[in-house]
Amino acid sequence: MAKCWRFCMTNVAVQTWIFLLVTHFLLQSSALSQASSISHWTNELRALQQHFPTLTSSICNSSSIVDNVYNSTYLVNSPEVAKEYLSSFDTIMFDCDGVLYRGSEPTPHAGNLIRWLMLQNKRVFFVTNNSGKTRQELCHKLSQLLECPELTEYQMVGSAFTCANYLDTQIRDINDSRKPNIYVIGSDSLCDEILRKGFVVIRDNDQPGGMTAEEIASISDDDHTMIAAVVVGLDTRFNYKKLSMATYHLRSNPNCLFIATNEDAYDIVGLDRYQPGNGCLVNAIEKASDRKATCIGKPSELLLKVMIEEYGINADSRKTLMVGDRIDTDIIFGRRGKLSTMAALTGCTTAQALIGLKNGPTNQMPN
Repeated sequence: MAKCWRFCMTNVAVQTWIFLLVTHFLLQSSALSQASSISHWTNELRALQQHFPTLTSSICNSSSIVDNVYNSTYLVNSPEVAKEYLSSFDTIMFDCDGVLYRGSEPTPHAGNLIRWLMLQNKRVFFVTNNSGKTRQELCHKLSQLLECPELTEYQMVGSAFTCANYLDTQIRDINDSRKPNIYVIGSDSLCDEILRKGFVVIRDNDQPGGMTAEEIASISDDDHTMIAAVVVGLDTRFNYKKLSMATYHLRSNPNCLFIATNEDAYDIVGLDRYQPGNGCLVNAIEKASDRKATCIGKPSELLLKVMIEEYGINADSRKTLMVGDRIDTDIIFGRRGKLSTMAALTGCTTAQALIGLKNGPTNQMPN
């Protein structure tokens, strides 16, 4: 199916005007004037129009739509065409932050879009690399922000939840009746999901942030419980103590699993501020431990396997669409899974970035 960007809707009709959506964020959260904001995103739209063909109703209705759209990159700039395009799928998976909301601000009309899709009996899932929320918390946030009280926990596929599920499939009946111990660097919500699977969570949140060479040298195996896995999610209180202890567990036990909820390099907060992502923490521990983490978030094929086996997702570009704002996670995840992909300019990806990829690897280009 198609490689598209720009989506939204009015009431119950899809309306895809990404440049207007992003203008909304600029006007809400930046010092730019309204005129300069509109001018900037109008230029973004014009740049895309110069490089990519526009998806039309005739293409959507064509019997060869799969070949025409899946193997090309199109710009969607019509409400009617967007509605036809989205209607062609059975399942649509959405990234959350940067697509449906940014921080505490919902994307304009995103709730209308979700409600319309569900009224069309489409299967809608929310697939996020954010490990900072449990399924319940994510469901509550989306229900409130998008004004969609009909959303269910089943639709929420967060990396905290998938990480806990992966641990459950990999670690069973260890030490007979004793529950396995998991060393966790990450949020309380990540720990909650792991605890729900019956594991014991070990953390260093209450310890001083530093650790001297003498303290590291004095670590005794008798003083530290055997750890079955080290799990790393975004932790804004990450410090040298946590780095040192994760390294100790991974180097002292070659059978200890090393799991990353995701490897995102950064996130964009506000208008143009870059927040270091979980990938930075994971890379530091990989370097120190000389171990490679298993990533269970997008674009991991492990997550795709979960979506297929646990949720019955059809890995078919004619049936399933992945919508996201990041090329390196959302779009590559969809392309690896042979899904159709749609990139939104409401988050990390810019028009210039897409144009720059035009002659690059096809697995990085959205439909």
